[in-house]
Amino acid sequence: MFIIITELLDKQGLLINEDVLAARLGIDKTSSPDWELLKQSLSTAQYTGVFYEGWPKWWMHLVDRWWTEKIEVNLSLRSTPASKKVEQIRAKLNFDKLEVAQRIDKSVSDEFWTICKGYNRPLDPVDGLIIQGQDNLYPWQEPEYVSIDAALKKKNIENWGQVADVEKEYLEELKVVFRPKK
Repeated sequence: MFIIITELLDKQGLLINEDVLAARLGIDKTSSPDWELLKQSLSTAQYTGVFYEGWPKWWMHLVDRWWTEKIEVNLSLRSTPASKKVEQIRAKLNFDKLEVAQRIDKSVSDEFWTICKGYNRPLDPVDGLIIQGQDNLYPWQEPEYVSIDAALKKKNIENWGQVADVEKEYLEELKVVFRPKK
């Protein structure tokens, strides 16, 4: 049972948590009154296996199917900007009270796919740095990221620790690029 919790339920990959679900749909769930209705629409994608009550998760392949069948749009969920995703969901489901997630400072993409561990906000991995300690991920697991802004400001560092060794040189370059102006 320990491996189910630590390697399947605690990590993103085949199963995703609510924050990652919202990010992948391009939604700011905290300011979206229709978020609970949208989650109900996604109930067929919800994980109902062992420990489901303690770890609410969604099967990503079923979220993709929901996107294709329910939203009926010919756009990739992975490479569509947040505003376009929310526009399509609003149009198909009549959920007018969904707010588009916004980019974190120093980010350029809003094709959100993960969460910044520093801000707990949506992030496209291209705008993030991999976090240290994820060397032995299983193939179904996805790495965790911190945004460039959170890494530079060391925001909520207790949630992420440090960037991976492979990212340290890049972080040093970013410190020069984003050095405060005098």
